[in-house]
Amino acid sequence: MTNRHAPALPKLDTAGDLLAAVPALLGFYPTRSVVLLAHDEVTDRIGATARIDLGLTRAGALRKDCRRHLVEALRLLRQQGVERLFCVVVDERGLVRATPALVEALSEACRARSLAEPDVEVIELLLVPRIASGARWVCKHGESGEVPDPESSPLMLAAVLEGRTIHRSRTS
Repeated sequence: MTNRHAPALPKLDTAGDLLAAVPALLGFYPTRSVVLLAHDEVTDRIGATARIDLGLTRAGALRKDCRRHLVEALRLLRQQGVERLFCVVVDERGLVRATPALVEALSEACRARSLAEPDVEVIELLLVPRIASGARWVCKHGESGEVPDPESSPLMLAAVLEGRTIHRSRTS
């Protein structure tokens, strides 16, 4: 019997590196999405991931179904023992009005429902219009930068060497 283990993911040192790695982690380039990336504090690596559609109302607020899916995704991650995560929001629409509602919904969903389970800590919330080389990202604290080329990401290289295909979109 062959015993295969998934290779350890390389460390991602910057917010830009993390954003560039998202397509390789998901298997496609997300759009209009909230991506939750579990962070293992001991190994300092990304573990489980979850992606949900980012649904906004015409007024720019978070839709109820988006809130519900966010709560469900966090429940599933919590069941896997996730205690810390990065939240990446990918959307080309202006998110100025939606950002406070998203932060509130994320904070609420991360709070423990009982004493038996811990809160999930959001290490960072990153907003980016698209995952592409040179795209400008901003974090909830106001820091910003550019996304490096996702095609050059160490995780993309590892995915290609493993024979995985990274799709340009979720539907392709």
